[in-house]
Order: sequence, then structure tokens, then C-alpha cells
Amino acid sequence: MSSALSVPESQDQSSTKYSSSDQCISIESLSASYSSISTARPVLHNLSFEIKQGSLCALLGANGAGKTTLLRCLTGLLSPQAGSLKLWGKKPDTERRQRIGVSLESPGIYRKLSAKEYLHFFGRFYAIENLDAVIIKLAKDFDLSLDNKAIGDFSPGNAQKLQLIRSLLHSPELVLWDEPNANLDPLAQEVVRLQIKRLISEGKTVLLATHQLEYAKELADQILLLSNGEKRFFGTLKELLALQSHSSNLEIQFATPMNIEIIKNCLKELSLTLVSPSGDENVFQIQLEGLELHCKTPLLISRLVAQEAQIQSVGLRQRELLDIFKELTSAA
Repeated sequence: MSSALSVPESQDQSSTKYSSSDQCISIESLSASYSSISTARPVLHNLSFEIKQGSLCALLGANGAGKTTLLRCLTGLLSPQAGSLKLWGKKPDTERRQRIGVSLESPGIYRKLSAKEYLHFFGRFYAIENLDAVIIKLAKDFDLSLDNKAIGDFSPGNAQKLQLIRSLLHSPELVLWDEPNANLDPLAQEVVRLQIKRLISEGKTVLLATHQLEYAKELADQILLLSNGEKRFFGTLKELLALQSHSSNLEIQFATPMNIEIIKNCLKELSLTLVSPSGDENVFQIQLEGLELHCKTPLLISRLVAQEAQIQSVGLRQRELLDIFKELTSAA
């Protein structure tokens, strides 16, 4: 497995057709739905954004936010109801969509084929030089055996590896991955991370639908956050954090369990918001805006003490991407 943890070598960089200054994905006022009823609320509503060639965009959102639907529109599996979608400056055609590598959730697999047979089947759709060598190289990178075992007998993790390998066979310029770490163990997840870094280093574009916020923090050039089919944020991590820099989370730890209704009543009197229980029944976080930190903290502590609260500690907790994700997705 040790060989799979090194950054894989490039397969073929000669096929690059687009410079890093090009807009790889351009979407304007896009709406999409799975229903033919015109009055049905679209799954995606009025999306507009652009992603440059050679960048990684983390596509974030809760379940049902519209992430997979957006990927389906980009691949042509779903036609938008309204708006425009361009790949490398033009309306998608066969040539442009052949430059895309896709791994979506719940893909169909041919259960009776072996991994090698399956990859050869899809590889023949593209003009791939030395297809056997490409398959062997990617299988080694992902630590996937190419024996004669039927895909139907694969573990979920190995089936996921197979889909990721299939999406990379033709050295695509644009990679669309939907939850690539699904069913993968920690070592395989590290391989995925290294593959993403390799793709970006080669000037490829990656649109990554994921629930793993560490990808957004470590690797993403841009973040697209969807909620209920609408764009809640699009920009850099720095810009996202800057939008929320005026607020803080006050963390209060109680020596003994505290009735949450008493806490809520005290907060209501001061027009403050309970962010969420921390998972520890003795620790709570309260969102404070601007001058509230100085003005309302003493008042809150006084009210809690009056309710016989045994406070062990009070401190500020730096807000993280997860806090902002919860706030933006719950506000839609």
C-alpha cells in the first residue's frame, strides 16, 4: 500500500487544450428540475457562477441541497429548465463532454465483469494510447486488484475505487466527483486527496461535491455552498470566513448538567442565539455579534447564576467552517 501514498505521476499532459486563464465552467441563471410540471419548485434555482480552468471548487451543502443535480446538468444527464451552461466558453457538445471525467453517487456497474474488463469496456470509448498501461497505473495508485474477481463481489470500498479509476482513464480536463470518499477507508481517502492534488498540479479542473469540509479548507480555490437548490455563497475560503468575522461564539461550560430550557429563557431575555449543543451536555455555545460580546456577556452570566447555574468556565471559541456551514444552510 505504501506505493499508493506517493503523489502519482502524470499520465499524459499533452492532451491539455485549454489555458489556466480560461473559464472552464460558466453558469448563468440556471434552474433545473426532475419534474415536468411547470409549477413544481425547481431542484436548482437561478444559479450563477464561473470556475476557472486549473482550479478546485468544493461543492458544499446538506443532503438534498442540489449538489448531485448540478453535476448531472454538467454531464448532460439532466437538461436545465432555464439559464445557460457553458464549458470552456461554449455550449456543451460531444467533444467538450468527452473531456469530462465523472463519478456520481450510485453509478450502475456491470456486476459480472472483472475490474479489468469493466475498465477496458469504458476505455474503448476514448482514444487512449496504451490503455492497458493506464489501467495498471491507476489500479496501482488506488491499490485495486485487477484479478478476475467479478465486480458484483467487490466490497463497497473497492467498487468506489473502480468508479474513480474509470473517471480518470482518459486524462480528463474537468473532473466531477460526487462524494469520492464514500465507503473508503482512511488510507484510500488519502490516495483520493493525493489524486486531487495531482490533477490540480497538471492544470485540470475539479468540481468536488463533498461533505468533508477539510477539503474546502486545505485544497479548494473556491467554495460553492448550496442550500435548497440556491446559491448561499460562492468565493474563496478567506472571503467566506471574512463574511462572518464580526461574530463570535461564547462557550460556557457548566460544572453540572443545566436545564436547556433555562438557558434558552435567559438567552431570549437578551435576544441572543444558542448556536447548538456541543455534544457535551455541560457545554453550550452562544453566538454574539459585535459589541454584544462586551455588553451582554456579563448580563447573561448574572442571569444564569441567578438560576443557580454552576459555571465552570467561560471563553471565546473561534468560529470554524463547520459553524458557518450550519448557519448558512439553516438560514435558507
